[in-house]
Amino acid sequence: MIIDNSEGTRWLLGLHLLVFAAMLVSGVDATAPDNQSLIRWGANFKARTLSGEEWRLLSSVWIHDGLVPLLVNLVALLFVGAAVEPVLGRGFFLLVYGLSGVFGSVMNLWGNDLAPSAGASGAVFGLYGVFVVLLLSGRFLSKTSPLALLLTTGLFVVYHLARDVQDGVDNTTHVGGLLSGLLLGAMWLPSLHAPDFPAVHRANLGLVLGVYALGTYLTYRQVPDAIVRYEGVMKQVAVNEKAALEVYRNAEGLSTYQWRKQLVKNGIRRWNENLTLLEGLAGLPQPLRGRVDRLRHYCSLRRSVFRMRANAIIQKTGRYEDQIRNTNLEIEGLLLELRTEKGREA
Repeated sequence: MIIDNSEGTRWLLGLHLLVFAAMLVSGVDATAPDNQSLIRWGANFKARTLSGEEWRLLSSVWIHDGLVPLLVNLVALLFVGAAVEPVLGRGFFLLVYGLSGVFGSVMNLWGNDLAPSAGASGAVFGLYGVFVVLLLSGRFLSKTSPLALLLTTGLFVVYHLARDVQDGVDNTTHVGGLLSGLLLGAMWLPSLHAPDFPAVHRANLGLVLGVYALGTYLTYRQVPDAIVRYEGVMKQVAVNEKAALEVYRNAEGLSTYQWRKQLVKNGIRRWNENLTLLEGLAGLPQPLRGRVDRLRHYCSLRRSVFRMRANAIIQKTGRYEDQIRNTNLEIEGLLLELRTEKGREA
């Protein structure tokens, strides 16, 4: 068999299949899982990962967003794993796979702001990076068919490039995985040249892990956090909105003076705070910039209604009623637009 001498490869193949089977049993769609299912299973999602859920950098490597990407990745893993694992040894082979997957996930945070990311492509690209290093160094001794390896490599690369173009997503995951594999492979060459010197292995392993950890940490720390700030602002905007609307709707038991005071103190003040929060958001991707603009318009309209109602109370007049009614109609249309937009995102 292709992987007779590649126990680590067999473990990885089995684990990926087991995780995907568990996803299917839980009700996840086999061909087109929805975003919420992927996030629930541990996909790399920028807003969540940067908010303290760094474990997603690793968990996302083990889940897949459909049967086709799973099979493409596993076929590539089968052949490249059989080629490089006998040279690296099972332990370092598995280490390269995991570390490349994590670094690919970190790089994904740079190029993917809105969609959850899942799959082993970054880890497999890492193995191809090691493959290139071994090939160039003359240490590559393959017992697999060169033609089969070439064909599966072509299938893997073409599929992922085409998918990136079709979905309009950045390929930073693949670039990150490949770079990680190239670096790890190059740094491990001294150990391959000194197989009978355990001290060299230990020292080199420490160096490899140290360089990798430092590089990954620095890359992660520099990831733009505009999405995280956006999520935080959205939560506070929702809190302010709820509090302000309660003031407007719960006038029962209040004198007109007390109601007007509440409209100004706990209503208009909340809308002003929301506008300040929204105006402070910068560096967002285009879809979110448009949403923020609509939310600013919504808060401005709400504030106008509150001001007109407060003026109507103090002036004891009904001349604002038509304007309030028309503004509320505009608000309803804007809310419908925002809800439709949110439904498409989900």
